[in-house]
Amino acid sequence: MKEIFSLTKILIKSSTNDASQGKNKKRNNIGKIIILFLAYGYIIGFMSTISYMTISGLIILNQPALFLSFVFTILLGIGILQTAITSLNVLFFSKDLDFLIPLPITAQKVVIAKLNCLVISQYMLSGFLALPGLIIYGILLNLGM
Repeated sequence: MKEIFSLTKILIKSSTNDASQGKNKKRNNIGKIIILFLAYGYIIGFMSTISYMTISGLIILNQPALFLSFVFTILLGIGILQTAITSLNVLFFSKDLDFLIPLPITAQKVVIAKLNCLVISQYMLSGFLALPGLIIYGILLNLGM
């Protein structure tokens, strides 16, 4: 079990650090962080606007709980698409298989670690996409303390 967790951690780190190998490592990392913040800011703005308009319309119809089913249905669809697209790359076409096979780890543990990476990336994407809408939902329905 410890080997699976260690291998999962290494695979996640290696998947995020592959693009930053170069001379200007620090400069590349700062640029990446800025681009990620801008992209996530754009996504937050878009999702918040759509969520606000949807929830406002559903409040008029006395059906604000319907928004939750919208959000989770959309997340399910996005999750299926992301898994279908990325699973082939992570499981079969990755370049790390040549380095993992000679290790004293069974192939079953390697596959489990790669599946863990898929699940973690899926949860992170779902969390990033759902969080703005759910926060707006809580604010508009006064679900705070």
